Amino acid sequence: MDPARLVTEIQGVRAAFPDLDFLAPQGVLRVPVDHDGAVRLRLQVPGQTYFHLHAIEVAADDENWRSHASWRSSSAWTGTTGTAAAALFEAHGHHDAAFHTELETAPWVEVSFDRPVGIRHVTVHNVTSPNASRARGMQMLVAGADGSWQKVYDGRARVQLLRSVLAQQALYRLQPLSDETADLAAIVVDMGVGAYKRASNALQHLPWITDDERAAVRGAVNHGILGARSLEWTIHGVKRSFRYWSEDEKRNYVATAVEVVHRLRQLTPHVCFGFGAVLAVVRDGDLIPHDDDLDLIVAFEPHQAATLAQANQRISAFLSSAGYTATGRHLAHRQVARPGQGKKLDVFVGIFEGDAISWYPGTRGSLHRETMFPTSEGPMLGHACPLPRNPLQYLETVYGPGWRNPDPAFRHQWSGAGYEDIAGEQATGQ
Repeated sequence: MDPARLVTEIQGVRAAFPDLDFLAPQGVLRVPVDHDGAVRLRLQVPGQTYFHLHAIEVAADDENWRSHASWRSSSAWTGTTGTAAAALFEAHGHHDAAFHTELETAPWVEVSFDRPVGIRHVTVHNVTSPNASRARGMQMLVAGADGSWQKVYDGRARVQLLRSVLAQQALYRLQPLSDETADLAAIVVDMGVGAYKRASNALQHLPWITDDERAAVRGAVNHGILGARSLEWTIHGVKRSFRYWSEDEKRNYVATAVEVVHRLRQLTPHVCFGFGAVLAVVRDGDLIPHDDDLDLIVAFEPHQAATLAQANQRISAFLSSAGYTATGRHLAHRQVARPGQGKKLDVFVGIFEGDAISWYPGTRGSLHRETMFPTSEGPMLGHACPLPRNPLQYLETVYGPGWRNPDPAFRHQWSGAGYEDIAGEQATGQ
């Protein structure tokens, strides 16, 4: 197995399908239309998914086409980005998503004109996040005054054609064409066309591959495909990892994390950075390049929260009243952010059991009260970051004696084992 060669072969054929680059963050798709009397323009995506776009540009014979245009979508909500509805036509606006549907089957957005418009081409601008891949399979249709629809672009058909061409050309140059090669080729193609979750799940469940070989596949895809999109295939999936963040983005994110810690200390004094956030401060002095979020840990006394479910409920209620969102149904944590302000933080909850404490997915009762609190501080990116009282002991307990050596393949065990009696009424697992 040679993942790098496989990626090179597939990318060689993939280059003939430049329109599929639209599925990358900030991707742009320009579609020739040449319709002399359009009254409706519709974009839709197949399957059960969300649909969101940054903007749509219409090159029309009438330069004042916007004064005749309005739009609606299957279930759009727009308030969280702080933009007006007109943002859909603002290709250079400061918003990210001009509209965002709910999770539904075959969501769509439609532009209507109050009189026929001659359209020459339409340019679609995707959002900036890895969720740009949700537009996979997008179709564009135009209707005239007679109501008949003309399909002018079919993203799903383009992906199917790519797979067909690969099967006929590229893969047969890889001799022998084994079942293993075919399995990996399907994964690489899925990564290339934005089917990130399906590819990640497929690689994880291949029965014949070793962990080292999985890492080699991820590395080859990162180098040959995702790096150009400012994305990285990590153990968390395909993310915009910190290596692609600007210094200002990183500083602002750390500032938000510190702010949330100070806010939570109005609820309990037992709050600080946890997990990879502690590694970042102590070992790297910067956000870990292959990581993609920061973790906070909060501890409650048993009389404050008897179960992890109750602890999560307290976090959600307190932060919601302070203007944050706290979402998720995980056993371990809630995802916290200010509405419209980007990247979320993971806030993990734990309960003191005497002087023992732990945060799932860590081993139950593996940490001690005096190891954790009262907290200490460490500098990172111009901020004083709250840490466990003994951060070195904390890191060795959570990550083992090799914690000083970066390990992009490190994976916590998310089985839920050992926490069943204090989980409470919520879903277990990651």
